[in-house]
Amino acid sequence: MQRQNNNSNIIQYSNQPSRQKTQSNKNSQNNNTNHMINQNIPFNTIRVLNDEGEFLGTMSKNDALQLAFSKNLDLVLIGNSNNNNPPLAKIIDYKKYLYTQAKKKKKQQRDSKKVETKKMLFRPNISLHDLETKTKKIAEFMDDGHNVSIQIIFRGREKQHKDLGEKIVQHLLKTVKPNNYKITEKENMIEVWFPSQ
Repeated sequence: MQRQNNNSNIIQYSNQPSRQKTQSNKNSQNNNTNHMINQNIPFNTIRVLNDEGEFLGTMSKNDALQLAFSKNLDLVLIGNSNNNNPPLAKIIDYKKYLYTQAKKKKKQQRDSKKVETKKMLFRPNISLHDLETKTKKIAEFMDDGHNVSIQIIFRGREKQHKDLGEKIVQHLLKTVKPNNYKITEKENMIEVWFPSQ
């Protein structure tokens, strides 16, 4: 953490979350959806789209599966047969698709709620148990899509121990892992702002 000698100093940061690709189970159907995938598709002939939406033609299910698996992707049924045409399937990363859909749903739920600013006060001599309890509550506020204003208050001789406040801030950043945050340092206070995300 950086500090300067002036009484009020604002530092802004932005964290970029890292992503790690996971592989799908090629022989399973997700129990939480109605999608038919891979060997669970009950049709021998299907029309196929690639992961960019390009129509690849009509082919056997086995050929489509080989094509999907060669790219480490899944074959997902997205449309039933119509006008005597075989059903339509698409080659995609199924787990990534489910993750994206869940993220969209969560965002829609957040957008439907009123965003509030939740406040949380800390003292530099806070116990470890209370620190963990408040940190957990802050994470819950963030998950619900709220802004969080955190104030670490220093009184009397506590002003000589700003390092204790800085340790609290580092603990919050490491545990809550906000995408963006702002830190404001004053003579008797460190204020941390976690915007809704």
